[in-house]
Amino acid sequence: MAEKGIPQSALAVLDGGFTLEGAYAAMSAYLERGSTQSQPLRPVFAANDVMALGVLRALKEHGVCVPSEVEVIGFDDIELARMLEPALSTVSQPAIEMGALSAEVLLRLLRGERPRVRRHTLAPSLRLRATTRAL
Repeated sequence: MAEKGIPQSALAVLDGGFTLEGAYAAMSAYLERGSTQSQPLRPVFAANDVMALGVLRALKEHGVCVPSEVEVIGFDDIELARMLEPALSTVSQPAIEMGALSAEVLLRLLRGERPRVRRHTLAPSLRLRATTRAL
């Protein structure tokens, strides 16, 4: 953030416990405290898509328009992300490749082979949909 000239004070970290209900409660409490009056609401990045659903629900109930007033991005690219209205922008993990690499290691272990210590870096991809303005 500092690299982009955004002060640390502009960041609010809310604990939603990685659940839809937790994210809904955390965002609702944030909005009810009037935090947006002293500091405009910034884009929201949820730790997973399920939490983003809770955030979207809280924003809607508090009359905050997505994406014109606040943008929301999740993480995981669950199937439901595409089906929502508005469709959720999200970071997609290469799940098939992750599973294939994990299965390869597991099969080696089952054959009694010593797994080679390797690091695999799999690139996620950004799926911009209707909860962000940058389509």
